[in-house]
Amino acid sequence: MSLPRQCKDIDTAMVLRFLAQHQGHWSTWGIGYSMPTVADAMPPGTPPKLQLAKMRQIMRRGFSGGCDCGCRGDFEITDAGLAFIGELRTKPYNGY
Repeated sequence: MSLPRQCKDIDTAMVLRFLAQHQGHWSTWGIGYSMPTVADAMPPGTPPKLQLAKMRQIMRRGFSGGCDCGCRGDFEITDAGLAFIGELRTKPYNGY
């Protein structure tokens, strides 16, 4: 499999399922260190700039809250994101 080159090459539902598994906890992008990172839901080797671009796209659609300025992100799935993948909220939304 080749590296993703555009946002459309990354499955939105996969990212949302990852965020749904981490309800109640913020997720970052890039390396992540001790935080869950959306990079784990994307194809291996996805460049950090593309990870952030995908998260911006997901946020514009209202599926995730967080910060897309390039800081650590603090991404969290919204009720709209949960509805898109057909899952229920299990932990409170911190509300971005």
